[in-house]
Amino acid sequence: MAAQMTFGCFFNVQLWTCILGIKNIIKT
Repeated sequence: MAAQMTFGCFFNVQLWTCILGIKNIIKT
């Protein structure tokens, strides 16, 4: 799921998705 969130950030360019995805990866 982390990979999908990261890809979604680049493909959809959604700031929230990007921030949440990165935060989740770092928090993991």
